[in-house]
Amino acid sequence: MIHSGELTKYILVRTREDIPVHAYDLQKTHVNRFHTFAKIVHSKSSTYLNSSQIDNTITHYVIIRRRDDKCLTTDNEIVFKNKIYRIKRVREIEESTSFLLIECEEIGADE
Repeated sequence: MIHSGELTKYILVRTREDIPVHAYDLQKTHVNRFHTFAKIVHSKSSTYLNSSQIDNTITHYVIIRRRDDKCLTTDNEIVFKNKIYRIKRVREIEESTSFLLIECEEIGADE
Protein backbone atom coordinates (compact mmCIF):
# COMPACT_ATOMS: atom_id res chain seq x y z
CA MET A 1 0.00 0.00 0.00
CA ILE A 2 1.26 3.47 -0.89
CA HIS A 3 1.28 6.40 1.54
CA SER A 4 1.55 10.10 0.69
CA GLY A 5 4.76 10.36 2.74
CA GLU A 6 6.54 8.12 0.22
CA LEU A 7 6.13 10.72 -2.55
CA THR A 8 9.39 12.56 -1.91
CA LYS A 9 10.70 13.38 -5.41
CA TYR A 10 9.59 16.69 -6.97
CA ILE A 11 9.12 16.01 -10.68
CA LEU A 12 8.12 18.00 -13.75
CA VAL A 13 5.51 16.54 -16.09
CA ARG A 14 5.28 18.13 -19.52
CA THR A 15 3.84 17.49 -22.96
CA ARG A 16 6.27 17.42 -25.87
CA GLU A 17 5.19 18.85 -29.20
CA ASP A 18 7.29 18.82 -32.36
CA ILE A 19 6.68 21.80 -34.63
CA PRO A 20 7.84 21.75 -38.27
CA VAL A 21 10.52 24.34 -39.02
CA HIS A 22 11.61 25.02 -42.60
CA ALA A 23 11.43 22.05 -44.95
CA TYR A 24 13.08 19.18 -43.08
CA ASP A 25 13.51 20.19 -39.47
CA LEU A 26 11.51 19.90 -36.27
CA GLN A 27 11.63 22.12 -33.23
CA LYS A 28 10.52 20.55 -29.98
CA THR A 29 8.49 22.58 -27.53
CA HIS A 30 7.06 21.72 -24.15
CA VAL A 31 3.57 22.72 -23.09
CA ASN A 32 1.15 21.83 -20.29
CA ARG A 33 3.80 21.74 -17.59
CA PHE A 34 3.07 20.94 -13.96
CA HIS A 35 5.09 19.89 -10.93
CA THR A 36 4.08 17.20 -8.48
CA PHE A 37 5.58 14.91 -5.87
CA ALA A 38 6.32 11.31 -6.86
CA LYS A 39 7.96 8.06 -5.89
CA ILE A 40 10.40 6.76 -8.53
CA VAL A 41 11.34 3.07 -8.51
CA HIS A 42 13.60 1.12 -10.87
CA SER A 43 11.83 -1.75 -12.59
CA LYS A 44 12.94 -5.28 -11.82
CA SER A 45 15.44 -6.88 -14.17
CA SER A 46 12.86 -9.43 -15.35
CA THR A 47 10.43 -6.61 -16.22
CA TYR A 48 13.15 -4.81 -18.15
CA LEU A 49 14.19 -7.97 -20.00
CA ASN A 50 10.64 -9.00 -20.91
CA SER A 51 9.62 -5.50 -21.98
CA SER A 52 12.75 -5.02 -24.10
CA GLN A 53 12.02 -8.25 -25.97
CA ILE A 54 8.78 -6.75 -27.28
CA ASP A 55 10.41 -3.36 -27.91
CA ASN A 56 8.43 -1.60 -25.17
CA THR A 57 11.17 -1.07 -22.59
CA ILE A 58 10.12 -0.17 -19.04
CA THR A 59 13.03 1.09 -16.90
CA HIS A 60 11.20 2.92 -14.09
CA TYR A 61 7.89 3.14 -12.30
CA VAL A 62 6.67 6.54 -11.13
CA ILE A 63 3.85 6.82 -8.60
CA ILE A 64 1.96 10.08 -8.21
CA ARG A 65 -1.22 11.20 -6.52
CA ARG A 66 -4.14 11.14 -8.95
CA ARG A 67 -4.95 14.55 -10.44
CA ASP A 68 -8.34 14.97 -12.03
CA ASP A 69 -7.30 18.27 -13.61
CA LYS A 70 -4.46 16.66 -15.59
CA CYS A 71 -4.64 13.93 -18.21
CA LEU A 72 -1.47 11.86 -18.59
CA THR A 73 -0.82 10.14 -21.92
CA THR A 74 2.14 8.79 -23.85
CA ASP A 75 2.64 12.33 -25.20
CA ASN A 76 3.91 13.38 -21.76
CA GLU A 77 7.44 13.24 -20.39
CA ILE A 78 8.67 13.25 -16.81
CA VAL A 79 11.80 15.20 -15.89
CA PHE A 80 13.67 14.52 -12.65
CA LYS A 81 17.26 15.51 -11.85
CA ASN A 82 17.96 16.41 -15.49
CA LYS A 83 16.81 12.98 -16.76
CA ILE A 84 13.88 12.51 -19.11
CA TYR A 85 11.47 9.60 -18.79
CA ARG A 86 9.05 8.78 -21.63
CA ILE A 87 5.65 7.61 -20.41
CA LYS A 88 4.70 4.21 -21.80
CA ARG A 89 1.53 3.44 -19.82
CA VAL A 90 -0.55 4.97 -17.02
CA ARG A 91 -2.86 3.02 -14.73
CA GLU A 92 -4.44 3.15 -11.30
CA ILE A 93 -2.77 1.23 -8.52
CA GLU A 94 -5.01 -1.73 -7.72
CA GLU A 95 -5.53 -1.08 -4.02
CA SER A 96 -6.21 2.63 -4.39
CA THR A 97 -7.83 5.02 -6.82
CA SER A 98 -5.92 7.90 -5.21
CA PHE A 99 -2.60 7.06 -6.89
CA LEU A 100 -1.44 6.43 -10.45
CA LEU A 101 1.33 4.06 -11.53
CA ILE A 102 3.22 5.38 -14.54
CA GLU A 103 5.46 2.99 -16.47
CA CYS A 104 8.38 4.85 -18.05
CA GLU A 105 11.50 4.47 -20.12
CA GLU A 106 14.53 6.62 -19.31
CA ILE A 107 15.56 8.27 -22.58
CA GLY A 108 18.44 10.52 -21.61
CA ALA A 109 19.42 13.89 -20.25
CA ASP A 110 17.34 17.04 -20.50
CA GLU A 111 18.84 19.69 -22.75
